[in-house]
Amino acid sequence: PREPKLTVGLDIGSASVKALALGARRAVGPRSVIGQHLVPLEAEQQADASGAIKAAVRALKLPVRSVNLSVSGQWVIMRVVEMPVMKPGEIKQALPFEAQRYLPFSLQDVVLDGTVLGSADAKRNWVLIVACKKELIERRLDWVRQAGFEAALIDVDALALANAFLASGNGRHAAGVRSLINVGAQWTNLIILQGEAPYLARDIPWGADKLIRAVAEQLGTDPAAVGTA
Repeated sequence: PREPKLTVGLDIGSASVKALALGARRAVGPRSVIGQHLVPLEAEQQADASGAIKAAVRALKLPVRSVNLSVSGQWVIMRVVEMPVMKPGEIKQALPFEAQRYLPFSLQDVVLDGTVLGSADAKRNWVLIVACKKELIERRLDWVRQAGFEAALIDVDALALANAFLASGNGRHAAGVRSLINVGAQWTNLIILQGEAPYLARDIPWGADKLIRAVAEQLGTDPAAVGTA
């Protein structure tokens, strides 16, 4: 497909909604940032973030029709497993049988996807399996639609972090093992890359809120004072 002249990424967190607009892809170098905006989420908006989404995207003052978004948290499961070498169609059929070994949910309750990362040996491949509860995805899609936009694609926070790192040029053609960490308000995304392939991806229920409270307790002060310092 043709590269879009404008791409808007949406980060729906537990404390804020962030919108970032990228310009057209250039022959050399990363895509340019042409707009960004953050809208804090009030307590009553955490159950319905559509208003914050609309405010964040409208503040870009760009002709936006569709957005890209991602998911993370306890309802997202990511595993790298070994599977026999198969044709693409065979892998698609085998994914549900392999995934149910690792899922704490019913297969009927999740959206499932996967991709081959590379060869484990002559007869087996490393395969990344990702599953997300339909309830979480449908809720995010409802918020986007209520805000007046369409969802172009849905990614996973940790994988989006890895793709952004690789697309920046920092990680291309680099050997060895590296880790990327994104600390949010309540969740931390961890991804370990072996070369350019994600070897381990996890969402950890720990974030800046707990860090701020721990620092405030050590200093004997109010957490709000630490968060604004």
